[in-house]
Amino acid sequence: MKSRIEKSTACSLVIVLGMHRSGTSAITRGLQALGANLGDTLMPPVPGNNDKGFWEDIDINALNIEMLKTVGGDWFSLTPVGMPDIELLRSRGFLLRATELLREKMNASAVFAFKDPRVAKLLPFWNQAAEHLRVNAGYVLALRNPLSVAKSLAKRDHLFAEHSYLLWLGHVLESLRGSEGKPRVMVDYDRLMQNPDVELGRVACALHLEMDAAEFEDYKTNFLDHQLQHTVYQPEDLWLDNSCPPIVREIYARLLDVASDRTSIDDPVLGSEIRKWLQEFERFSAGLKLADKQLERLTSQHQALAEREGQISSLNQAIHERDAQRGSLQQTLAEREGQLAGLQQAVAQKDAQIEGQAQALAERDAQIGNLGQIAAERDRQIASLNQAIHERDAQLGALQQALAEREGQLAGLQQAVAQKDAQIEGQAQALAERDAQIGNLGQIAAERDRQIASLNQAIHERDAQLGALQQALAEREGQLAGLQQAVAQKDAQIEGQAQALAERDRDLATLTHSLSAYEVRIDQLEKAAEEQTRRIQKMRNALAQADTERQSIEDALREKDTQIVALTEELEKIKEEIHLMENERQFIYKSIESSNAIILASVN
Repeated sequence: MKSRIEKSTACSLVIVLGMHRSGTSAITRGLQALGANLGDTLMPPVPGNNDKGFWEDIDINALNIEMLKTVGGDWFSLTPVGMPDIELLRSRGFLLRATELLREKMNASAVFAFKDPRVAKLLPFWNQAAEHLRVNAGYVLALRNPLSVAKSLAKRDHLFAEHSYLLWLGHVLESLRGSEGKPRVMVDYDRLMQNPDVELGRVACALHLEMDAAEFEDYKTNFLDHQLQHTVYQPEDLWLDNSCPPIVREIYARLLDVASDRTSIDDPVLGSEIRKWLQEFERFSAGLKLADKQLERLTSQHQALAEREGQISSLNQAIHERDAQRGSLQQTLAEREGQLAGLQQAVAQKDAQIEGQAQALAERDAQIGNLGQIAAERDRQIASLNQAIHERDAQLGALQQALAEREGQLAGLQQAVAQKDAQIEGQAQALAERDAQIGNLGQIAAERDRQIASLNQAIHERDAQLGALQQALAEREGQLAGLQQAVAQKDAQIEGQAQALAERDRDLATLTHSLSAYEVRIDQLEKAAEEQTRRIQKMRNALAQADTERQSIEDALREKDTQIVALTEELEKIKEEIHLMENERQFIYKSIESSNAIILASVN
């Protein structure tokens, strides 16, 4: 399919104009079938937004965004870009940048096409760039049911329908005014989806382009997809939406005739109507500026709200983390309390053991005290007995003196009597030596008896000695009484003294053995006391260590309690901030509702 127009009159620059969500991407992609080059730096597809691509040059898009920001606008601003704004852009060097960018893009092909819905707002600027380059520019005006546009923007950008209708009105009117007197054609998006060959043929005819059959078949078969038409409304459906301004219904109905070629886009009557619509739209300028200010304020408030919500989210995450830390601390605290309870139980057991051992030690001390008391009593008894022995020894001395006197009287007795006296004297001396030994042993026993627990046996042995002494004394008295039978009595006395001497020897051996046993027992008691002392010291050390550990645990618990208190206070502060943010959010919502009411009032 070829146009009848000569190539020399063909447009070398094609600009696609139209409102956002009006099918500009599909129309621009179709220009490839007409031989147009779209550049090699296209914006990538976005799933769920524009699945098959925007077909929008990234460099031109970035420049448009920068220029709108320079004049204080954005793609959703309602206030038109006026000539003072265009002069501001020229003074900032944007016109030079735009012409250089277009020259670079156009040098790569005979026909270069680009689209960006923002161009409709900046069309006077781009017209100056095209005029400066002296290129033959043509325009494709995209048209779509305003109701479809409003529904699509509500889904994608959450715009109110009233806002979307006013945006549609501004883009369409600016496109009509800015393209007046130049090669242009209006294409309805819904008609393009139904009859792409017809609509692209209209574009080719209006802009003097040639259609490539193979490219068109690829466009029709592989690109166009009715599933991409998420919303399709009939023209009369627009009259059912009360939020749509009457001027939007009027303009859309009139432009449908243009898109279906029932009315020429350059029809003078239509031109008059366009000028009337522009005048009416200009009367909205104060309300549109107010709406933009309110919208800018709401946008900043939304941004602040989003930041606050991000802060709230971060705070909530921090709260969850603090709650997790608190749970961990509580778990650790529970474990520490369990450990503390175990330690307290172990300390209680140690205390019970120590108390039992202390009680046993006290009982042992009491027993030792009792034994000492008994030993003291026995010592007093031994002292009394020793005194009695001394008294008996004194009596014995007196008796021996009397006996010596009697022996003097017996001087005339035979040598046998003298010998017997010598024997008696020797035995008496041996007896005195034994008595002296017994006295020494008694003194040693008195020194040992303070530490010995079994003195009863020694006391009984001392009693046996006393009896033997008393018996010897009785025998001596019997000897004194029977001096007339001196020899017989001396023999009997010698025999009795010999028997007493043997008994004293046995008593001495017994006392020696008892003293050895007492010394062994004392050593055992001393070792046992030392062992008890070591065990008590170990218990005291263990108790001191347990007290130290318990103090450490108590310090750790106090520190954890302090941390929990700090976390609780911080949590309360966070809750207060969240409450303040919630109040601010409610205020923002109320401001949005008030702004919407102002916009509706200004439009109506």
